[in-house]
Amino acid sequence: MKGAYADIKHIVVDEGQNFRIKHGDWYRKVEELVPISRGIIWVFLDYFQKCQTFVDGLPLLTNQTSTAYLGQVVQNSEKVFDEMNKLIGVIERRSSGDMSIHLTHMHETMTYILSLEGNFYLNHYQAPIMTEVVRHVETLLEEGHSPRDIAVLFSTMVQKRRLSFQSYVRPSFPHDVIKHIDDDVVVMDTIRRFSGQERDIVFLVEPAAHYSQSEIEPSLLLTAYSRARIRLYVLPPDGVISTGNLLKDGLEQTECYLRFKPVSLK
Repeated sequence: MKGAYADIKHIVVDEGQNFRIKHGDWYRKVEELVPISRGIIWVFLDYFQKCQTFVDGLPLLTNQTSTAYLGQVVQNSEKVFDEMNKLIGVIERRSSGDMSIHLTHMHETMTYILSLEGNFYLNHYQAPIMTEVVRHVETLLEEGHSPRDIAVLFSTMVQKRRLSFQSYVRPSFPHDVIKHIDDDVVVMDTIRRFSGQERDIVFLVEPAAHYSQSEIEPSLLLTAYSRARIRLYVLPPDGVISTGNLLKDGLEQTECYLRFKPVSLK
């Protein structure tokens, strides 16, 4: 933010909804670097997938001009998108004011254009959760899938280390963090760090927002779900996931949690 940059003509910002002003007003800095008379500023954002609770620095919706809407879903299979659509509805219903109007418009104009069925699984587990995940990834690789087809995502790196330590087995397959996504490895990283990336098969291991950020948990889950192109496995903690009153289909509701009906990994 404090640097000086010369001769910049255009700026493209991706995942703009998750920017914040911790180190200064980034949007004003962008405007100063690229005057309207000299170049173009493109900001790509998706308010459905806002995964932080801080001030994002973006102009108010009513002050956002020259907008274009991208409403075609082209990267996810039908089964994965069906589950994403449930979360989108929850986020829409929780919004208010101008944001509610915007999200309702986006939801109503959203179209699904692929014809790939795919798979979506919610699963209980008996062994330590990472033991089950490792064994299932190994089975997928034996069936002919490439390591670069698969990602295993966690809520935080602390959670990843804790669950990996508890596992009975260690991965025998090549794996690494998001930095090595272009290599032939199974990516094992966090939901937020994997944002903007995708793989054919994604495992979500105990996905949940921090208790202090429970209001953005539907958006965090949506971000995580949308990372899967074809097949998505969700393994909630001890058979439950703290998503309040988010979903109904295929779930048994308790006071504070939703308990998933067992589904075998396939």
